[in-house]
Amino acid sequence: DEMEGFLHPEYPLYPSDQSYTSTILALSRSREPAGAKRAHQLLNRMLKLYDSGEWFKNRPSLLAFNSVITAYANSQEIGSADRAESVLNHLEKLYFDADKPQYNYLKPDVITYNAAVAAWSKSREEAAVYRAEDIVRRMEAHHGSFGDNFLDVKPDLYTYNSLIFSWLRSNLGVESAEKAEAILKQLIEKYNNGEEEYLPSQKTFCSVINAWGKCGSERVSVKKAVDLLRLMEGMNEEGVKSLKPDVITYTSVIDAIARSRMPEGSEMSLDMLHKMERMYAAGDDSMKPNVKSYSCVLQSLIHSNIPDRHIKAREILEGMEEIGVEPNAFTYNYVINCSTRIQGDDKTKMEGFKVALNAFTSLRKSSHETDCFTYAFFLKACALLPETSTKSQIVRNTFYECRKEGKVNNEVIKRLIGCSQNNQDFLRELLLSTRRIDNIRFITVHDLPSEWSRNSRGNFKRKGRR
Repeated sequence: DEMEGFLHPEYPLYPSDQSYTSTILALSRSREPAGAKRAHQLLNRMLKLYDSGEWFKNRPSLLAFNSVITAYANSQEIGSADRAESVLNHLEKLYFDADKPQYNYLKPDVITYNAAVAAWSKSREEAAVYRAEDIVRRMEAHHGSFGDNFLDVKPDLYTYNSLIFSWLRSNLGVESAEKAEAILKQLIEKYNNGEEEYLPSQKTFCSVINAWGKCGSERVSVKKAVDLLRLMEGMNEEGVKSLKPDVITYTSVIDAIARSRMPEGSEMSLDMLHKMERMYAAGDDSMKPNVKSYSCVLQSLIHSNIPDRHIKAREILEGMEEIGVEPNAFTYNYVINCSTRIQGDDKTKMEGFKVALNAFTSLRKSSHETDCFTYAFFLKACALLPETSTKSQIVRNTFYECRKEGKVNNEVIKRLIGCSQNNQDFLRELLLSTRRIDNIRFITVHDLPSEWSRNSRGNFKRKGRR
């Protein structure tokens, strides 16, 4: 374009189609913010030159169209996916337009449609997944048509994986998981019917399992996740070696169980953990549990009805040490929290407190940092202790350390009050040395020095994850 002023007025010599296409391809790969729009402008320039009849034997290529669509798919700008689809629509219109026979060579292919599907699957815009789904349906319709409407654009594995990814990003809860699983089952059906190229990957299975896990407390979510694991195991036993479940697969299912908060979930997660440990001990390195595996099991124990869950939590820590897996802050926090939910006599409660104390001490000696959860859970564990001067000293030292680290939040205050509610003077000593408040139950971090909560990350709104 910069050379246009130097072109001969009667016999202009324009850059070739290869030059335009190479530049468009370079722009699509550059991922520059304005790269997609510049590539699109060059494509429109090619079309204008071709329609003018002054471009000799040069003509726009399918690669140029595909590259522009891909450029928009890789763009982060709002509206990029819509522009990608508009390029696809323009290409379809040119190819099917009977009044423009000069474009009957420009036949869209699977790459063209896949690039448009990918654009919507990467988009965060509202209803993006439905737009991606519409393009896949168009591909299926074209491939199933006869005569002039036929296009050899049968959706492939990449197409369906992109659509699954789009559903997983849609954050529509159960609908997202249901739709993603339906596509996964469609791929399996195609594979079972002899179309081996549609065999889904282990990663795809895990992604759908995670989608069910994110549905939260739905019991059906756990059943769906476990069923997918069993399906993988069955296909693997039938000879599909690529679908052998590994530590990531099992951990994804255990995570779904933990998120469900089912009282019986801990037994399921413990069974899966022990199975992983046995397989690892037998020589299968792909089944070695990792820190997330153990943390998820511990989280499931928190909501368990098992009376000795604190013992189970301690045994999990010991098992981690035996196979060389280092606990992190989440792991220790879950152990402490497990130990706070004990019912029984004073002896049993003391056993629970000792497990919590050991985890609290181990975390503080480790390379991992404590957080608000750590102090809130440990203060909750202090409620297991009998009312003695020893308990008061432990609570005082714990809260002073929490203050020093700037990790006081409303949940820490709540647990402090909960474990010392029978000693109002003691609470006033810890909390109200700088300000007078009549009802101590209503105190919040806003009533305390700001440096006490400088590292509190809010008031316990987030959920702890591994």
